[in-house]
Amino acid sequence: MPRLYICILLLPLAACGSNSHAAGDSDANPDTALETSAPDSNKLLPPHQEMFDSVLAHLLTSCDCVDGNWGEDFGDASFYAISFLVEEGLLRDDPQLLLKGLSTARFAVQLIDDWQADPTLFFETVDDLLMGYFGLMDLYRNYDEVQALVETVQPGALEGLEKETLAEKLSYAVDGLNSLITLFGSYVPDMEGIYSIETYGNTTVTALFALANVEFASTFGVAQSAHLMQQAHDLIDVIHETAWDKALGAYRYRPQVEKLYLYPNITMMLLYGRFNALDGTPEYLARAETLFQAIQALKDQQQGAYHSPYSMEFMGAKTDDYKTLSSQNYAALAFMTLYESTGAAELLSEVGQLLSFVEEYLHVDGQVFHHWMDGAMALPEHEEYYCTGCNFQLLYVIQTYWKFMNSR
Repeated sequence: MPRLYICILLLPLAACGSNSHAAGDSDANPDTALETSAPDSNKLLPPHQEMFDSVLAHLLTSCDCVDGNWGEDFGDASFYAISFLVEEGLLRDDPQLLLKGLSTARFAVQLIDDWQADPTLFFETVDDLLMGYFGLMDLYRNYDEVQALVETVQPGALEGLEKETLAEKLSYAVDGLNSLITLFGSYVPDMEGIYSIETYGNTTVTALFALANVEFASTFGVAQSAHLMQQAHDLIDVIHETAWDKALGAYRYRPQVEKLYLYPNITMMLLYGRFNALDGTPEYLARAETLFQAIQALKDQQQGAYHSPYSMEFMGAKTDDYKTLSSQNYAALAFMTLYESTGAAELLSEVGQLLSFVEEYLHVDGQVFHHWMDGAMALPEHEEYYCTGCNFQLLYVIQTYWKFMNSR
């Protein structure tokens, strides 16, 4: 069964927040548009192929990207543009897709360099920086294949992104994250003005700090990273002690909020699933399965999607009929992580339902919009309407879903 590199930061630390985009010439280029051959009429297209192709074409030809920094991405593209374009470029043997992904990788490296030069910049760039960490992790994992392909068309394309350089940057980043979470007392506190904490909740953000350690260990070896696995384990213990709600059978958004939320629980599912994949911790797998059952209370059985309470008030929803693209994406990733460990067909069926919801309710002409609210798709006048990072993430979800469907 193929390995699922979810490396989260899982949550755009600001999948729905303000995003400043530097002025400059866009490097969106019609020449990089995906060229696909006509499908064999005797073969069935994979599920959601038409949406996949149209979304990718729109991202490559119509969306701004200045020096690797995607416009309207809300932090997500720093992860998913790298991971998706690297994977897809290798699958298609297409160096142009790789070069596009490497442009975003350079942006991610620069953020770590800036943080290293001035640690106070962390809170100004936290969303892109953390997402970029996970995107660079995927590039490192695929480095040799990327190098072999891209150097054939552009010698020196990996200058500044050498494998040793990436390892150094990733090591600095994970050590910096651990220093911060230690200062926070191993559970992220309330911080006024930090969008990710205010929007996704303290439990979610703390979980992604733990995930950063797990993914580093996954990439560089558990034996060599025993201290990082212990750090992740310790963070899990603090999260469980601080945020577990026995009555809900789930984790609280933040300790004082008793309502069931989706994000903290799918993030913890991802964390437990990835930890279990590395060291086979039965207790963590059982907890992930318990969380899957708990969040079923948030599912809209008719649409097949999950209610997303985290930003309802901010977006002005008048009912609980509110579902965001990013939360469906992350739920899908959590389900596929759990599927890796259990092989339960129900989990892939859930992913298929989520993708069908996205295609039917959020997708129009190559754009998948931010949310469904009060019986209608997102509108341009809404605070958040379209997110390039979430669209790249959707392509990553579909890409991963196909792998699992083909491996059964």
